Formats: sequence, structure tokens, C-alpha cells
Amino acid sequence: MSNNKETGFEAYLAFAHRLADLSAAAVLPHFRNLSGVEDKSAGGAYDPVTAADRQAEQVIRAEIEANWPDHDVRGEEFGGASPGRDYCWLVDPIDGTRPF
Repeated sequence: MSNNKETGFEAYLAFAHRLADLSAAAVLPHFRNLSGVEDKSAGGAYDPVTAADRQAEQVIRAEIEANWPDHDVRGEEFGGASPGRDYCWLVDPIDGTRPF
């Protein structure tokens, strides 16, 4: 993938579809498997995080960083911030973990 600012919407959309496919492959083996669920609420309302959440975010981050090293990636599970970058990906691969 090109890292220049001239990249069109279609290229980003195709890349996002690839991210969805990669994260699906990481997540589907965990579907309806409640092992490894942790509460990350630190005393507040129950806020579950699973191995699937973490794996999906790691897969997505790795692919973005490999293809768009000049983009910032911020995720629900692993945070991150690189101020001053022109582009930022916000990652929450399984929004609504409880029903998952």
C-alpha cells in the first residue's frame, strides 16, 4: 500500500475490508467461548474484555502498522497515541463484547 496522502477512498475501503477479514479469522475461534473473560472496569460497571478482543486488535494494529507506518492507531484494549500524525485509526474490534 502506498503511504502517500493521495490514496483514494476506495483503497482505504478495500484495506478496511481486509482488516475485517483478518480480525474475523482471529475472533471466530473464540465465538461463544467464555474462557479468559476479564473485567477491566476497575470497580465501575462491568466491562468485559476477552482474548478475542485483544487478538482482533493486535491483528488489526499489526496490519495497519505494516501498511501505513505513518498513521496513528488507537485501540480500546491497547491505547496508543502518536500526536502530529495526519491519519488516525480508531480500533474497537468487538463493540459490545457481552453478547459475543
